Amino acid sequence: MNIASIMPEVLLPERELVIGKHLFYKEKPILIASITQQAGIIRLWVFQQVPDKPLTDTSYAQPVECVTNRDEMQNRALYARFDLAHFSSIAIQGFELPISQSFSGIIERDTASHMRLQHFVETGVDLKPIEDISFDELALGGYQVKEGIAFPEIDTNSDIPISIKMSDASYDVVLEPPHRFGLKIGEHEISRSFTGLSISEEIKYYINRVVCYDIWGETERQMNDENTLKAWREHGLDEEAIKQALSSWPDMIETICPKGHELLVLEYECTDNRQLMFYTTEYLDSFPDNTSSSTAIFLSGSDKGMSRHGYDVRACLLKAVPAGYDAVTEVELMAWVRTMPGETLEA
Repeated sequence: MNIASIMPEVLLPERELVIGKHLFYKEKPILIASITQQAGIIRLWVFQQVPDKPLTDTSYAQPVECVTNRDEMQNRALYARFDLAHFSSIAIQGFELPISQSFSGIIERDTASHMRLQHFVETGVDLKPIEDISFDELALGGYQVKEGIAFPEIDTNSDIPISIKMSDASYDVVLEPPHRFGLKIGEHEISRSFTGLSISEEIKYYINRVVCYDIWGETERQMNDENTLKAWREHGLDEEAIKQALSSWPDMIETICPKGHELLVLEYECTDNRQLMFYTTEYLDSFPDNTSSSTAIFLSGSDKGMSRHGYDVRACLLKAVPAGYDAVTEVELMAWVRTMPGETLEA
């Protein structure tokens, strides 16, 4: 690290509106420090206290050494910081500021956040509501306002009411123990259920079938379909971009499914249309390699089976298999995805 590398992170705004208002979210303090404009970018700066303990359905009190993908998933779920507030827009004295992107860092271990904290000390932001929070529990987030929105002209001589709309937040909840199945390609009538520490009701799910999806043939068909090219043009892709997509798709498909193979796909339904995370046991017990054998994929209506239980049919990629594959595949339901609906905070 050197001075040149940190200069882009230094907070030196051309304009700044100091707000210094605080509120609480899930009994944790949030301090809305200021709005700045720097290099044409408008950002809202917010301090938050991170959870003092992981909020998760697992009983794992401490992370484990990542020897397998299973270990990695358990650690990721253990430290899911889903109850940090993520904002989608902020309204100040009638000015609506939609958020396009954001980042955050823990003061204790993020140099940029530490430097920015110094800026807010020097500008006189009232930090009293967070002054007793340890740096390893204090996060500073920068929320970038959408391009084209002007810096708000605020009457600082009157009260500054603030309304913050929060985004929905999703996180993986690991099942203990996972549900295990030995599945072959074909139709299935499997019904199971589970509960967890964070839910009061029973969640039921149904495995409908396991199929092989010819991703090479289907992608080639779509790439040669005039309707696909028309849709790309309508969405603003120029001819050069279309040419690049047509030439690069085989390389992209190769990363998840080698030529001559097909994708083994599990189709299921779940109450309230929840997303489930199925993995092969082979993948879970292998060394972490930053790839996943459980990927939600979107199949066209003609490719997916019909609903049998009144819920959306979801498709989960298990792995790539050679043509003619007919073996039993050991599959585990390792996790499900919980979504926390956004809410509005007033300050």
